[in-house]
Amino acid sequence: MASPCCCCLDLELEDNALTLDVGGASLEWGEDEYVRVVNANAEEYAGPYEATPTAYEQSMPTSGKTMTMNVTIHKVPYAETTNESGGYTVSILS
Repeated sequence: MASPCCCCLDLELEDNALTLDVGGASLEWGEDEYVRVVNANAEEYAGPYEATPTAYEQSMPTSGKTMTMNVTIHKVPYAETTNESGGYTVSILS
């Protein structure tokens, strides 16, 4: 029985996408001209995939992890109201 190859190369073209597997990790090129890197040994990210800006620094612990979808960053909370002077009062991040 042959032992698994740590440096094997597998190239696959299917449905207008190209997949290149190398020793447990793969690169995928889709028809939308994106490149997806997949590491078979990486832990899957289990945190939130959405964030709203705040006045304070935020971090998503994604380093070295596989993500299953895009992260959505919502717009900065913003509101305008008229004021007694005939102008506008703007509230940001409130």
